[in-house]
Amino acid sequence: MQCPKCGNQIAPDAAFCPKCGNIIESGSSYSFGVDLCPKCGNKLAHDAKFCAVCGYEIGDGTAEAIVAREEAKEAPREEKEEKKKDIGLIILIILLSVIIVACGAVMAYIFLGNSSDSSSGGHKEGKATEETETITIAKKNKDHREEEPADISEEKDEKDEELHLEYLFDSDTKYITERDLMYLSQYDVALIRNEIYARHGYIFQKEPYKSYFAAKSWYAPNPDFSEALFSPIEKYNKDFIVEYEKKMGWRN
Repeated sequence: MQCPKCGNQIAPDAAFCPKCGNIIESGSSYSFGVDLCPKCGNKLAHDAKFCAVCGYEIGDGTAEAIVAREEAKEAPREEKEEKKKDIGLIILIILLSVIIVACGAVMAYIFLGNSSDSSSGGHKEGKATEETETITIAKKNKDHREEEPADISEEKDEKDEELHLEYLFDSDTKYITERDLMYLSQYDVALIRNEIYARHGYIFQKEPYKSYFAAKSWYAPNPDFSEALFSPIEKYNKDFIVEYEKKMGWRN
């Protein structure tokens, strides 16, 4: 008996073809080259594409055609594998080329850098004395500037800063909020409110305000004091503190 796929001679009780591995149905009789189903051995019509018994797809019909078709399927697979090998080889060659070019560039840079250093060595030594003299001159100029008296404007800024620190709150330029007062004592809140009056020379008659503001360098008594001298910010802050003192139960 012959294998219906490849024509190899097989034993009558063989389950597979030892050459191509085709399944041999038990009890079927096959002859290579005739119109038989390669799966069940049923005789096929000349132009049949499927076996009428088992439904096996025949394609071109004969076993010879089936063998040719199987060989045609294997050929493109081999070509694809060869193409994959070629592509891998090309990629490897490109990577090696890039590495070689990069190494060459690094070597050239190192060589040119060493040549440049050796050629400019004498020039650097010649400039060493000039640089030392320049540093010495710059140091002398710096020492000279440090010996000069401080600028008058700087002294004025320092005095303004010291004067600013004497005030409890910038009530003439900044609106006061409850957050500014919430951690202060009744005495401190009253001082901030009276400081608005003291800025314009209000003459205090009661202690401790009389002694407290008299000790401030910025305080200047003004016999013509009037609340009309208050700026809008100062008027707002004065009224805000009064309301806060009422809220805290410190005044009626």
